[in-house]
Amino acid sequence: MREHTHPHRRAVLVGLIGFGAMAGSALAAPAQRVRAVRVDAAPLAAKGVSRYAARVAAAAEPAMRAQFAGLMTADRRAPTAVLQISSISLSSNPGRSFRMLDGEDDWISGAGLLVGPNGAVLRRVPLSISNRGVNGPPVMLLQDEDRRMHELVDKMAYWFARELTD
Repeated sequence: MREHTHPHRRAVLVGLIGFGAMAGSALAAPAQRVRAVRVDAAPLAAKGVSRYAARVAAAAEPAMRAQFAGLMTADRRAPTAVLQISSISLSSNPGRSFRMLDGEDDWISGAGLLVGPNGAVLRRVPLSISNRGVNGPPVMLLQDEDRRMHELVDKMAYWFARELTD
């Protein structure tokens, strides 16, 4: 029986895969660090709903702080993460057992902005989030408007932060 003096093909393949994984993780970009977070609901307020825009912004601020807690840095050169809210719609006809018309979902849209220390927008991430098929008794859902709004802003902040960490 002859002894093998070269490595087994499977061992070589496993070694190459391991090297590729190490190289890939070494080359992966680190998560974007930010020095502060803000919410900008001015585009929503400009549509004539300034008091509601203030409520939405107030709901989004703690969501932004929570989602970006692990990305904060004291470095003054780091950008600020700004959640810009342009539109929000809470369905006025929730709870239907089947959907025949568009517009029966809750949704929010805007953008996540990375703003440099000099005020320049370094990156813009368009965001459009929906809660599809909002269900339940219509009276209860309409009374629970704040919870539905908070769900939307929480998801928007989550996806913005995730975009910066992927």
